[in-house]
Amino acid sequence: MQRRPKITLGLLVYNGERYLGQTIDSLLSQTYGDFELLVSDNASTDGTEDICRSYAMLDKRISYVRQHENIGAMGNFNYLASRATTDYFKWCAADDLIVPSFLASCIEFLDSQPDFVLCQSSTRTIGFDDRELPNEIIRPSGASERIPIGLNRKYQPSQRFRDVLLGSTAVMDIWGVIRTAALKDTGLLSPYVGYEKVLMAALSLRGRFAELPQKLFSYRIHPDSFSSRIAEDARQEWCDPAADKVTYPRLKYLTGYFDAIDKSGLSAGQKLLCRVAIGRYLLQMSKWRRVLMESILRRQLYDGNAEIISSNAATTQTPADLIHRNPS
Repeated sequence: MQRRPKITLGLLVYNGERYLGQTIDSLLSQTYGDFELLVSDNASTDGTEDICRSYAMLDKRISYVRQHENIGAMGNFNYLASRATTDYFKWCAADDLIVPSFLASCIEFLDSQPDFVLCQSSTRTIGFDDRELPNEIIRPSGASERIPIGLNRKYQPSQRFRDVLLGSTAVMDIWGVIRTAALKDTGLLSPYVGYEKVLMAALSLRGRFAELPQKLFSYRIHPDSFSSRIAEDARQEWCDPAADKVTYPRLKYLTGYFDAIDKSGLSAGQKLLCRVAIGRYLLQMSKWRRVLMESILRRQLYDGNAEIISSNAATTQTPADLIHRNPS
């Protein structure tokens, strides 16, 4: 009987030939080698398939799956997680990088801290040419505890849930190492832009999040990435090409938050405190005015200047412009 590895690395890719080889090299260079790498190609039309098959021939830890049709990014996320049978799981984007000690550091921490369900490192932001960019926006969710500062404090599920809702909109935790059983218990992702924050809120009800202080993870921002898409419709199509266009999916977020509470198994008191947190989330009036204005301006900009944006994406946008800030 073949021994099961400790962690599954789920690499999702669609037309990612530019950075894919570099990303796979960073995964294969890990000092912690007890992993399987599952690559799900979302019906790419570039050279992605050839790259993946060549790597799979070189390393038996790699399994390559090509989807018959584009199942959307969220469908690809869910496909990979659902295939995992290992203790731990990590999603990997086809353009990001991790340093050789990333897996060893995260797994060592989780093995020693059963109260934690997720471990991620601090994030380094890089551009198309691997140069580091200003990192003023990319943050983990508000529930991430900087290690070792937060180890001994009491941190209730309702507090973690509140801190995800009211914290950062750029949820970098999703790229961390996660306990597979806890991840699957959340129900995973629904096909709406920004739903990863709902997933992190649901996961926070099942355990604590750790952020290691070292910058072991590099998040890439470039003109071809999802972060650079201007139109809400284009973002929604990226999540699920088959779904009806949902320009304002925030009601879906709310439904997801309430469902997460109902399915959490928490005490009545903890569930009540979680619902109070949703009330605080809804009462952020200045935030909702900003979200509304950004949505209107984004739509006007795209409708009037779609061709200009497309042709000048690589030269006219600043790093801050390219960062996707989920309005959730």
